[in-house]
Formats: sequence, structure tokens, C-alpha cells
Amino acid sequence: MVDSLAIGAPTSAKLFDFSPAVKGETIWLDRRTVEFKPAARLVSGQIYQVNFQLSRLMDVPKALGTFEYTVQVIPQNFEIAISNIKPYVKTDLKRQKIEGILYTADFAEGEAIEKVLAAQQEGNSLKVNWTHTAEGKQHGFTVEEVARKESVSNVKLSFNGTGLGCNTRKTAM
Repeated sequence: MVDSLAIGAPTSAKLFDFSPAVKGETIWLDRRTVEFKPAARLVSGQIYQVNFQLSRLMDVPKALGTFEYTVQVIPQNFEIAISNIKPYVKTDLKRQKIEGILYTADFAEGEAIEKVLAAQQEGNSLKVNWTHTAEGKQHGFTVEEVARKESVSNVKLSFNGTGLGCNTRKTAM
């Protein structure tokens, strides 16, 4: 157990060894719980070998001195749900908008998400507006100014996950 004055403060003891290496700090959450906080987001899908050096905290038999385990970061991926196609004004059906949600497997920055989707109608780019939730896994989008014409036209939604660290590409029409 650690002194109560150390709770919430980083410890100078090197308790965790990672392979591949991870920079960060170790913090006592309470008198018996220690947490490693990485300095940066871990690589999507990466597997880490971790050694927790229990022997640096207390006297234990040599066989119990190091606790070895493996963790894997959730591989990033996404899926799309189109929730609505509707006019801006119910009496004017020529101007439409497409609403949907992009779900990610793990946290994703809003800036990266906004590069995933491109929308076109008859070769013309359409503006996409975004809303992001605080937990970073749900990202609402609205494709603006879709023209409803007398003849059939397609709206092409292209999704490219390369900027999120995943190779998923999808197209919807």
C-alpha cells in the first residue's frame, strides 16, 4: 500500500514496461490501485506486451515479482447509418438533405472524421455538416443542398477510413 499523500500524484517508480515502448506516467488512484496513463493515444489495433513490476512495490517471491500480460487496442473501424432524407421545407421538395450517423469502433477526433465522407451529386460536391459526441464514437452528418429534380439523379456518398487508421472504404448511392 502507498501513503495517502501519494494518491492522485505520479510516481517516480518505473512499474510498467511496454513492448513496443509507450511513454506516459503512473498515477496512484487510491492506496492500492495504480494506473498507467499514456502520453498519447495508442496505435489502433496494436498489441502490447506489458510487464508490471510488483517487486518494486513490495517483497514478493521471485516468481511473483513480475506480472506479465498482453493488451490490444481496439482496431478502428466505422459503419454508417442513413437515418433520413427530407426537405428543408415541407412545401418545397426541390431542396433536400440527407442525415446520418457514422459510428466508430473507438474514439476518433472530429477533425479526422470530417475527412472520411465526401458527397457528390452529378459530379458536383455537396457540403457536409457534422456534429460529434463527447465520447467520440458517434458522429452525426448532414449532406446539404441535395437537389430533387424532374429526372433521376444519384447522390454518391464515399467513405474512406484511411485518415482514421483503417482501410475501410464504402460507397453509397
